[in-house]
Amino acid sequence: MKKLLCSILVGLAALSVTGCDDDEVKTPDFAVSTAQWTFSQQEGMQRMIVSAPGAWTLTGIPDWMTVTPAEAAGPCEITMTYTTNETGAPRKATLTVTCGNETRTIGVEQETVVPESAAGKGRR
Repeated sequence: MKKLLCSILVGLAALSVTGCDDDEVKTPDFAVSTAQWTFSQQEGMQRMIVSAPGAWTLTGIPDWMTVTPAEAAGPCEITMTYTTNETGAPRKATLTVTCGNETRTIGVEQETVVPESAAGKGRR
């Protein structure tokens, strides 16, 4: 009886060592924290997270915006900095993040400054 009990205990101990692996490393999904942005007309800065299981690059950055970093490996916080929109029209762009064969898009739009002369029309 002692041999049977000892054998069962040894078997249970072996199962407890190999049964579960709490140290399993999970690969992050490929995603962006925000897929659509609308910025005010004034210059500013926003941050977002790119989660990726490997190396990624960000393309399609318009000349009125800087993005740092525009490439990295793995999860990373990026900073988007944009200038004041003095064009008289909203500005739009589509940024593309590529990781391996997968892509994610980020829409960005910036409102326009209403010129003072246009804002004062119709007032007397």
